[in-house]
Amino acid sequence: MKTKKVYFFFIALSILQLFYLFYYRSGFNYEILINPFHINSARSYAVSEEILESNEMLNNNKLNDFKLSKKIKSDIYLYQRIVEYNYPKKIENDALYMFYLIDEKILNNCILFKAKKYLKLAKC
Repeated sequence: MKTKKVYFFFIALSILQLFYLFYYRSGFNYEILINPFHINSARSYAVSEEILESNEMLNNNKLNDFKLSKKIKSDIYLYQRIVEYNYPKKIENDALYMFYLIDEKILNNCILFKAKKYLKLAKC
């Protein structure tokens, strides 16, 4: 009888330990497991908010090409992810619209078209 109690105690302790590892230590999120095939499932865990915001601006304004500011181009992560995430929309040197970070100054020949929390979209 005593060995059954010890056995049950260790099983319960193991289950609690697994829960602790999944929930607190590994960064595992149940949203990914619950909704894996939803179109926007857990995308905020995959890329940063700037990238999501760029995609939202391009989709809402039905833009197919865009330019990026020098500051965004110098940040390798932002540059790569914006280009990849927004595919098939393309980055073009002669595009009419240009993305800036929110703290960047817009060029003199550009007019602010739309501003969000992280990015600005200007018409040049």
